[in-house]
Amino acid sequence: MPSKRIASGILVIIILLGFTIGGYGVYQYVDAELKLRDNEAEKLIDSGQEVEVNNFNEGYELFKATVERDELRDQRADALPYMGVGMAVVAVGWLGYELIPVLRKNRQSESTENLT
Repeated sequence: MPSKRIASGILVIIILLGFTIGGYGVYQYVDAELKLRDNEAEKLIDSGQEVEVNNFNEGYELFKATVERDELRDQRADALPYMGVGMAVVAVGWLGYELIPVLRKNRQSESTENLT
């Protein structure tokens, strides 16, 4: 039946789209997390040490690291909704894929009842 194949194909595409969206979110999160581990400002904040800046270049480099740290933390936080939306899209597609046989069976039983 072509309509069943088309519906199944659309739902498979929806499921794959959900995995793609979720995968993008995971990639963004992991990328930000790995870069945060190497960030000098993050290391200094985690250690709790006070930093004495001796010249302008050291202060500027620390400022750049702090700005980068803030951007990476934002990237990491922005990745979470992508992961959630991806999971929701997969769930909707999967639910639809599971309901196709049930709906088809109900439709067939209604049509046989109408014939008798």
